[in-house]
Amino acid sequence: MVAGAGKFRTSKLHKLYYARGTYWKLFRLYNRIFCHPLNANSHWSALNRFLKWKIVGSIAGMSTIVPYVDETKLVVTPDSSAAILTIYIGLAEFEDMSFMLHLLTDEDLFGDVGANVGVYCVLASGVRGARSVVMEPVATTIEELRLNVAINEIGALVEIFEIAIGAEPGELYISTDEGCSNHVVQNGSGCRVPVLPLDEVFAARTPTLIKIDVEGFETNVIKGAQRLLNDTALKAVLIEMNGSGKRFGFDERTLDNEMHGFGFNSFEYDPFSRKLMPTDPRYLLNTLYVRDLAYVEHRLKAAKPFRVLDHQL
Repeated sequence: MVAGAGKFRTSKLHKLYYARGTYWKLFRLYNRIFCHPLNANSHWSALNRFLKWKIVGSIAGMSTIVPYVDETKLVVTPDSSAAILTIYIGLAEFEDMSFMLHLLTDEDLFGDVGANVGVYCVLASGVRGARSVVMEPVATTIEELRLNVAINEIGALVEIFEIAIGAEPGELYISTDEGCSNHVVQNGSGCRVPVLPLDEVFAARTPTLIKIDVEGFETNVIKGAQRLLNDTALKAVLIEMNGSGKRFGFDERTLDNEMHGFGFNSFEYDPFSRKLMPTDPRYLLNTLYVRDLAYVEHRLKAAKPFRVLDHQL
């Protein structure tokens, strides 16, 4: 056997493995962009936006300001994956964001647990004029969040808490190098941040809608929100349930049962027909929980339309 041949073959296998991984990621991105409902009849426009951002962001490494919904806008940096999807598909989480836009009015309060760079709170406060209470523990991400609040001139409507949310007051360690997937770490790495339960953050206030996206730590967030979840003024909760809870020993099916115990049922939302359809959680992305269905359905039907990527919904 030629010296080093085994190493050479291993190196080639690694390259093949990573190449296949890259191609698969590109295929998934392509599928997400060009099969998206807002791009269904405008593939060339979608391709043009994709290529422009690849030049500006990926190659030149520049930040840019892009139009968002109605008159709002977002600052997009090469590292802000949640905001980058805005360029490609208008709304990163189309059904969930559309539900929020059709539900909220300027008389509502919105709670955003795991706000990242503010793609949800800009919609809630910038488009609908609702007040927002947003929670984000990672300092670099908060800088982008504050910038998006500032360029949309919604600072008077948005209250920012630089904290993590859990079952009780204390401290946690959060990763800082995984972008919108930063999460609680249990080995002492990352940054140490203060923790409060939701019931303490909101005190006597109750939002109409809460979004919870904390990369698997959702069960502990719910444990610290017992007053809120029992308050019928809270009409909907959007929770990320994609199996990430396993890293903390949480069973998301148990979490689903808890939500039912508070009177919530899970639904899918069709933004075009503005209809809610009962469904079981898929444990892949987000799950939308709604109660007081008649009230919510009336809100959805009566909502003022919004405009995104030349579509009015």
